[in-house]
Amino acid sequence: MVAVLPENFYGTTLSSHPMILVYVPESPGGEGIFSLKDEDKTLLYTTSIPVSGKGGILAIQLPEDAPGLEVGKLYQWYFALKLEPGLSPNTPFVDGLVKRIAPSSQLARSLEGKTRLQQSSILAENGVWYDCAAILAALQVVDPTNPELVAEWTELLDSVNLSKLTKASLIPTAY
Repeated sequence: MVAVLPENFYGTTLSSHPMILVYVPESPGGEGIFSLKDEDKTLLYTTSIPVSGKGGILAIQLPEDAPGLEVGKLYQWYFALKLEPGLSPNTPFVDGLVKRIAPSSQLARSLEGKTRLQQSSILAENGVWYDCAAILAALQVVDPTNPELVAEWTELLDSVNLSKLTKASLIPTAY
């Protein structure tokens, strides 16, 4: 499994309920466990996510009924793939860090009136990883053969040495 993140496993978001992207290889299927902890390592949210066994990039949206991320705070998320009953030290997992930031007035103005694709570029230029990746992933699901989207997605993944994932299908999660 691979966290779809920069190499330091850290990214920022403007959203209180960001989307997390995780590459899951082909497997027997089963379930994934997604968890979110705050800076004090307090468990804020956990959920079970069905995994079909088909490899691809899972789009895990933190739901609105989960506690929202607070501006200026750092959180750690985990995704474990249960291949057998229960979790064990051998259970494959990935994790990452996410910090919610407030947009500067300049960033907020530059996002106004722009298309989603233009917004993703602006967010990338400003280092807002999670939101940039989420927009591109969502657009890819809707229009996977659009050459401009494919180029932007490829450039984003190449920028963090994840070019091996450029052809992976995007799998929206429903849980």
